[in-house]
Amino acid sequence: MLAWYMSSSQNARFRLFEFDSANTVKEIGKVQEIPTTAGINKLKLPLDYPELTVGKTYLWQIAIDCENDTIIRRAEFIVTNPRANASKLYLLTTEVKNQRKISISRLIYFHRFKAIA
Repeated sequence: MLAWYMSSSQNARFRLFEFDSANTVKEIGKVQEIPTTAGINKLKLPLDYPELTVGKTYLWQIAIDCENDTIIRRAEFIVTNPRANASKLYLLTTEVKNQRKISISRLIYFHRFKAIA
């Protein structure tokens, strides 16, 4: 799911690109005219777009017309396999919890040491 912020509601043009190499991209699918609302907008890829490949880098773009100018915002992303990353996320979460426990025990030790001195 892609997300971006809009200060007002108006139509935007969505485009998706796939990186062929480090510096070249090719467009995937057709330009989509999408309605937006003021605030955070979310978009699932349209069903008529090809399936994205795990490990590949893509670029998505939103363009809106404002008076005499067009504002374009882009972002790159890499497609990952969520199941493969679940164990890494669990390990990271466990490490953070353990670090928090260590930090709290050090803080308690510091306060006890300070009270004795």
